[in-house]
Amino acid sequence: MNKAKIYIFIIILVVLAVVAIKFLPLTNAMTYIDVRTDEEWNAGRIKGAVHFSLDRLESGELPDIAKDENIRVYCKSGNRAETAKAILEQAGFTSVENAGGFEDLKVKGIETE
Repeated sequence: MNKAKIYIFIIILVVLAVVAIKFLPLTNAMTYIDVRTDEEWNAGRIKGAVHFSLDRLESGELPDIAKDENIRVYCKSGNRAETAKAILEQAGFTSVENAGGFEDLKVKGIETE
């Protein structure tokens, strides 16, 4: 009976670890920056994201976010996000990731509004 309890305990631990790993990226440990247009932003966005269009970045304006904060930039397909990532890194932001496209993020289960 003790072996059965140990096996059940191990299975529960493995399941919990898999669930934790799956949902770890969904925590608010990162700031999402939406670099799409106003029209795209108004049609839907990642919950809690900051809207800062690529046009604003390209004009030299920067978001009011700490330069060491973990940032994930996204757009419709990931192309503008890659440009935004390069601009932010050149401006001294140290932890910037291209999160890709909005629809892809929705499919991954990222909460939207």
